[in-house]
Amino acid sequence: MSKYENLEQYLSNLVTDEWRVNFASIEKLLKFELPPSARKYPAWWSNDAKTHSQTRAWLNAGWRTGNLDIRGEKVTFRRKHRTQEAGQFSEQETSWHSKPTPKKQTGDIVVLQGISEEALRVLRRRASASQHTLEQEIINLIHRDTAENNRMTQIRAIRAKMPSITDVDIVQVIREGRNER
Repeated sequence: MSKYENLEQYLSNLVTDEWRVNFASIEKLLKFELPPSARKYPAWWSNDAKTHSQTRAWLNAGWRTGNLDIRGEKVTFRRKHRTQEAGQFSEQETSWHSKPTPKKQTGDIVVLQGISEEALRVLRRRASASQHTLEQEIINLIHRDTAENNRMTQIRAIRAKMPSITDVDIVQVIREGRNER
């Protein structure tokens, strides 16, 4: 069992392709403090598994680190993508290390446990077709589902307030209609 197994497990279950996180959140996840070198040396966050045991946690889960902010105590994890032709991990991630991470509109982190590979493939296709990240697509689906549930709740409330046909006295309605003429 690796010291950083909790991080590896968390990253394995994370659905988004990018995760910007502060060191304190990582420590909470690990249930221990990061070593002082993590706050001092960028090399601690490198993607070199040969010299850094902690690196194996994120590499084994299919992630790379980058966009490190030692002073602000933040790091970005980015999912490594497999190229379809070669079946190997793409190394296109090397250029993103120096680029600033765009701020997301939502602070939601989406984690789906127990989701089938097929469901994940469908979600990824939907995200790609709508030009969203996987996280954005899942959040949009959740919001749509929530909105639909809210509409159905409102409809049920309105129906509950309306009298049913059995509650209406037909004879009384006819009398009222005659009296109005």
